[in-house]
Formats: sequence, C-alpha cells, structure tokens
Amino acid sequence: MSQPALSTIPRFPDSTPRLAIVTFSDRHALANLSRPLLEQFVEAHPNRYDLLLHEEPLLDRQDFHPAWEKLAHLRRTLVVGHPLLQYKYDAVIWVDDDIFITDPSRDPLYEAIQGQLLCTACDDKFALASEDEVVWHRVPLNSGILALKRGRHSLRFVDEVFRIGRRLQLLGGVWRLPRTSPTSGWWDQDAIAVYIIRHGMGAFAALPHGVLQSAVRPGRSRWRPGDFAAHLTNLAGP
Repeated sequence: MSQPALSTIPRFPDSTPRLAIVTFSDRHALANLSRPLLEQFVEAHPNRYDLLLHEEPLLDRQDFHPAWEKLAHLRRTLVVGHPLLQYKYDAVIWVDDDIFITDPSRDPLYEAIQGQLLCTACDDKFALASEDEVVWHRVPLNSGILALKRGRHSLRFVDEVFRIGRRLQLLGGVWRLPRTSPTSGWWDQDAIAVYIIRHGMGAFAALPHGVLQSAVRPGRSRWRPGDFAAHLTNLAGP
C-alpha cells in the first residue's frame, strides 16, 4: 500500500499537541474541489497539523461502504502515527471529502480540541464532533468532522462501531445494516448512533451546529458567509 500524500510536515513545538488531519476520497472530481481548501486551511495555521491525504481504500467494497474508510483510517493513524517520521499523534481528525473550508483564516477546530478534548479536565472525553442541524436519536451528531484522542478508549470505540455495523440495527423504525445500507442508510453514522444509544454522549464533546460545519442539503442551506465550513451532504458521483 502506498503512503498517503503529505501536504505538510510541520515541526510541532514542544508546547503544542501533535495533530493529524486525515481524509480519504475515491470521488476525484469532488476531492479536486475540497482538498485545495483543506490544504489552504492547514497552511494558514502552521505547526498545528499534519495533513494525510488518502486515495487507496483500507476496506473491501463488498463488505463496507466507502463511508467506513473514515473509521478505518482514523484507527490506523492513531496506532501507526506519522507514516514516515514515526511519531504518534495526540489526536487524529477526520474531515469528509464533501466538507469545504470556507473561512480558512479561522481555526475553531484547534480551539475546540485544545479546550474540550485534550485539556487537563477532559479525561472523560475521547471524541469530538459537531451536532447536525437537527439532533435526534438517529443523528446525535454529524461525523463529517470527527476527532479522536489517542488512547485505548478511542480504539475500543472504533472496534465496537465496526461490530455494530456488521449487524442489523433498528433505526428510524427500519432495520438497517450499517456496513452497507443500500437504501436510506447513513453507514458509519448509523453505527455511531447505536453506540451512543447504548453508552450515552458522556465521552463526546459535541459542538453546536455551525461552529465546525454548516449543513448544505438539497433544497436548503444552513451555511452563511463567515461560517468556517460548508458540509455538502447527499452528493454522489465517482
């Protein structure tokens, strides 16, 4: 397997956490639009992030929808660390390929990770994400931007979500198989919802909708000028 493209290799000052932003896409036309914005964001905030860009899948398409690459790449990066320099990250952040950074001069992500995930009073938290525009039992959060802190709790979370994904789950009154979900399924998002139904939100730092991402869906948009990022969900294509 080839190494990911490394957009930046910062030298982390001793006083700052080591963070990686990870993304995967097999939708090349979409990634060609969103990735330059992500690169611009990382370059605007030097010495904060490694940016690891993946195009080769870790999972078999017959077993898992491409959305599950999120958790596979997060887990691998937490365990392996930097693919060349062999240091481990304090936290790894996933960014979906349909998220467009619209104000790269701001960095609410770093502020949130420092203040709600890696702070001395944050021992009970291992994950950080954004609320969706509407929060309910099937959508307790939106995993389009998902940060996991290095440690056994994050690895156990990913492993359990994969186990949930392999079994039928009753969500929204319909039995769904999250690993594939050919009809009206939200894949890893559904499995994470089941995890939270079982364990609660206590280990998650959930930021209000609009702080990290603003939803843009067919027929409606919550994005406004000045928002950090627009999440263009329900997109399709190669």
